[in-house]
Amino acid sequence: MNFLDDLILEPNAFYRGYLDFERLYHMDQCLSFFVLREKQNFNHRRVDSRKGDNSKGFNCDQAIKLKGVHTSSKYQKMLRRIKYFDKEETGKNLVFLTNNFAHNAETITKL
Repeated sequence: MNFLDDLILEPNAFYRGYLDFERLYHMDQCLSFFVLREKQNFNHRRVDSRKGDNSKGFNCDQAIKLKGVHTSSKYQKMLRRIKYFDKEETGKNLVFLTNNFAHNAETITKL
């Protein structure tokens, strides 16, 4: 994960993120985007919801804020949380976090 410290971040580029909110906030400040998988016991609160397209496997598309004592101080902006049921490949529910609110949920999950 330390290689992220040496990476020159490009504005508007997407990166695979790791659950390190200090580094993710740095990516956001560089106008870069990240996509990562949510970990279990992830402490957040829902701020807003978009309608998910259940026919395509999208169960929810939310704007969230971090609630954890340490995490909320490291990343104070809203994140986007997309829950997707991957019936084709894994048969599992996958939950993604991103700082990109412009692209549709399908694009984010493909990234």
